[in-house]
Amino acid sequence: MPLTGCLDPGGLPEGVVVGIDVSQSRGLDVAVLDHRLQLAAPLRRRVERACAVRWVAALSPLAVAVDGPASWARGPGGRTGERALLGRGIRLFLTPPAAGARSAFTRWMEEAVALFQALAAVGYRPFQGRTVRGSSLEVFPHATATVLLGRVAAKAERPAVLRAQGVAVPRGASRDGIDALLCALTGWWAVAGRFTALGDALEGWIVVPGDLKPHYPPRRRPEIPAQSEP
Repeated sequence: MPLTGCLDPGGLPEGVVVGIDVSQSRGLDVAVLDHRLQLAAPLRRRVERACAVRWVAALSPLAVAVDGPASWARGPGGRTGERALLGRGIRLFLTPPAAGARSAFTRWMEEAVALFQALAAVGYRPFQGRTVRGSSLEVFPHATATVLLGRVAAKAERPAVLRAQGVAVPRGASRDGIDALLCALTGWWAVAGRFTALGDALEGWIVVPGDLKPHYPPRRRPEIPAQSEP
């Protein structure tokens, strides 16, 4: 299945936030939420990076929230923001150093870093810890769902988390599309000043909605009743 062509920003309202889910093999999924947290355009799948960036430049959103690293780690063991999430019980893949060993798995990280660089070239520089508007934000849908739910969220719970926030999830939305919606939702929390940024100026900041708990408990698995002996 080929990647889709460029998006048309015509007819979209001003004052929106764009959320982008990154995949090296499947292209980008793009969600646009207005101030009511409603889709301002249909979810788009398999969008090429260059087309998405040109579309952002033409649309001039308040912010662009991307599911993927904006930079490489300075050394082994992940980046400061990633370790902070891990310490709170939110698991994620650690970004390797730029000069470290790469694999087929880390290609999506390379795509994310390249996307942030391309967004910076059209005026959306990575968030530097203060100004959200006009920035590109590194976000993490699993962290967003977990923080808003109050405990570690399962992937299957992400649509319910969106609906609880007033975001209508289109019927048949893919997992990547749902993550793009969570990105855009996180962007709106950040635009409203209700966010926490984890990281530092050298390795970048991961933005999550609201305030963080010291630790997020894992979701409880249903208990299986023990069988009685015959």
